[in-house]
Amino acid sequence: MIWLVCYDIASPKRLQKIGHYGEKFGIRLQKSVFQVDTDKETLQKLLAGIKELMNRKYDSLIIFLICEDCRRMIVIDGQNNLINPESMVIL
Repeated sequence: MIWLVCYDIASPKRLQKIGHYGEKFGIRLQKSVFQVDTDKETLQKLLAGIKELMNRKYDSLIIFLICEDCRRMIVIDGQNNLINPESMVIL
C-alpha cells in the first residue's frame, strides 16, 4: 500500500529529525511529504516514531492512503511524481 506522509513542524530542529527519520521508511517527494510503500504494521512504526519527535501543540501530521483507483486520478504538474515501486531497480 502506498501512503503519503505529510507534516508541518514548527521547530527547525524537530523538522530535521523527522525528515531524517522519514527517510528510513520512504521516499521524499517534497520537503515535508514522503511516499511510503509499506504495510499497516510498518506504517504504525513510522507514525509512532514521528509522534515521539513532534510536539502536538505546534506540529501536525496527516497520512493519506493512495489506493489504485485514486492513483489514476492524481493530477501532477512540475517535477515531482509518485514513484511506482514495481518500476524501480535498486542496485
